[in-house]
Amino acid sequence: MIKIKLYGNREESAAMADQIGKMARIRKGPKFFPDNSGAEKGETYLEAEIEVAKEIRGTEDIRFVKFEAKVLFEANIDTCGSCYLVIYGRHINGYFCAIPNFGISCEMAEPTDTFYNMERLMGVGVGERAARELAKAIKEILKAEVRA
Repeated sequence: MIKIKLYGNREESAAMADQIGKMARIRKGPKFFPDNSGAEKGETYLEAEIEVAKEIRGTEDIRFVKFEAKVLFEANIDTCGSCYLVIYGRHINGYFCAIPNFGISCEMAEPTDTFYNMERLMGVGVGERAARELAKAIKEILKAEVRA
């Protein structure tokens, strides 16, 4: 359990609380308080207790933190003369894609953002045409699952 304080105006603090809520479970709060520490007028701070992850004790030099990732799908996608085993999912910082049979992985955007996802795939060595087709396939696979 971690206690946090975020400073700013109420709208900024609320936006930060919303972002934290996407990454971690808010256990208590958020509560807004006026800032009496001499900050600018109108500033508040948000106080909340959050559970970010389960800490697993390691050696004194290494600390392990376990996060809950979720695989959204695993599929073979045949395109551009190759078969790509694509594992696409969500993790603490957003989305990810792993293609183990090519030994690559990268962070991704929402499945609907095909341009960004294509750029990310190209950044780890997938050719432009294949990256475009994979990004479109990821979008279509998840769209089909939503309809089903």
